Amino acid sequence: VEFAVDMTCNNCVDKVQKTLGELKGIESVDVSLERGTVVLQTDLPYSIIQEKIESTGKRAVLKGYG
Repeated sequence: VEFAVDMTCNNCVDKVQKTLGELKGIESVDVSLERGTVVLQTDLPYSIIQEKIESTGKRAVLKGYG
């Protein structure tokens, strides 16, 4: 699953990583400040991931699923 996420600093990256790390069912997470993306492997519905990312105050747009 890949999301475009509006992140401006490493603090943003840390918040997103910490928040997603609290979820069970995520195999791997790659948060890139340079690309403004969050790529993860999970069996969870993308809507749950998007909601978690947006709970950090960042807008998340689904780029790819599957």
